[in-house]
Amino acid sequence: MICFITAGAAVKESGLPREELFITTKAMTTGYRATKLGIDNSLTEAGLDYFDLMLIHWPMQDDLGTYRALEEAYQAGKLRSIGVSNFNRAQLGEITANFQTVPVLKDLAAKYDHTTAQVMLRYLTQRQIMVIPRSTNPAHMAANLNIFDFALTAADLARVQALDEKFSLSGWPSSMTLDEDY
Repeated sequence: MICFITAGAAVKESGLPREELFITTKAMTTGYRATKLGIDNSLTEAGLDYFDLMLIHWPMQDDLGTYRALEEAYQAGKLRSIGVSNFNRAQLGEITANFQTVPVLKDLAAKYDHTTAQVMLRYLTQRQIMVIPRSTNPAHMAANLNIFDFALTAADLARVQALDEKFSLSGWPSSMTLDEDY
């Protein structure tokens, strides 16, 4: 909890208008009640009215209940964006099939009429980061090249940047290897 108190103090001490900051956090709970309480406690401890982005940190027992709490908080204005992290395609599909509010990258993909992979590739190229996507699927290879007919806005670049968790991909659970057909 110290992290929320410190983050809230840093926001206040910065002197910057709140709307110029993009604050991301993760739900480290499972299920509706625990997550709903966790969101309110985190906001109170941080001394903030809203978070710009909240992610479900990792698939757990009750992801649908957890996401329902995030969606309600989003609709109430407590969260500006919601999403998931470390979910494989099947797990993400379960979320998108059951809720109206789609995770950030799905939302951006729909906005730009491209796939989530194309949005990520475009994000990286706009940031001048060299990208070498791997695929043996001809349709995916063609889609990977079709990223230069749109550009992400500065706000959308910031939304994607906020997803960066700054940790190694090693040690992922075996369920993450289900997406081997890319």
